Amino acid sequence: MRTIFVDANVIIDWLNSNSDQNETCTKCLELIFLRYQKPMVSPVSIAIVYYLVGKKVKNKKMLKNTLQEVFLNFRVSSENQETINKVFASNYLDIEDGIQYFSAIDAGADAIVTFNGFDYINSKIPIIHPEEFLQLHLFK
Repeated sequence: MRTIFVDANVIIDWLNSNSDQNETCTKCLELIFLRYQKPMVSPVSIAIVYYLVGKKVKNKKMLKNTLQEVFLNFRVSSENQETINKVFASNYLDIEDGIQYFSAIDAGADAIVTFNGFDYINSKIPIIHPEEFLQLHLFK
């Protein structure tokens, strides 16, 4: 594995210091930064993070600047008409999950790190829970 795609739910818990999963997500991302290429996210992940964090942070300019700095450390996959066509032709009922999945596939990701592995049934690449990702690397 060299290209790790990180789902929006992992990014959100990483940025939220009050999250029960913050420590796991922080360790997971630190490990990815240390051992792999820059982690990958999709444009829709960035929009989801902005939307959810923006519910609590009222200073949108500050939020935008902060997220710009955060996402400089990530590679961003592309989404286009072909990606959307694949989503609608697939068995994905949740369009957002389909966009994440096909963005990762089209970008050549080797795995997706997410808390919601059940959303990616019949994936062609490994779907790894953040805690499982840490366990896989514990003795390497």
